[in-house]
Amino acid sequence: MPYPLEWDTSTGEQKKMPALKVNRIHGVWAYDGYRNPLTRSSSDSRVSMTFATPATKGQRKVYHFDGQREMAVGIEEQCPNSWCNSHW
Repeated sequence: MPYPLEWDTSTGEQKKMPALKVNRIHGVWAYDGYRNPLTRSSSDSRVSMTFATPATKGQRKVYHFDGQREMAVGIEEQCPNSWCNSHW
């Protein structure tokens, strides 16, 4: 069913919102990247996760990802090959 011509269905011009900031998490190292990928978007999703890696000597650290695909690559890099091959 088409909309009547006088209905404005556009979202209009939206002002740029500041990037999201993640507060400190007790016992987890903060994100220390150069740029914050948590910019706000009406069409993209941003993901933050904590991982314990050999580079952090087992200490959990916050990682931010531009989207779900980038996060999936991060998860894939973290799991042992035998586990990934049997579960993915």
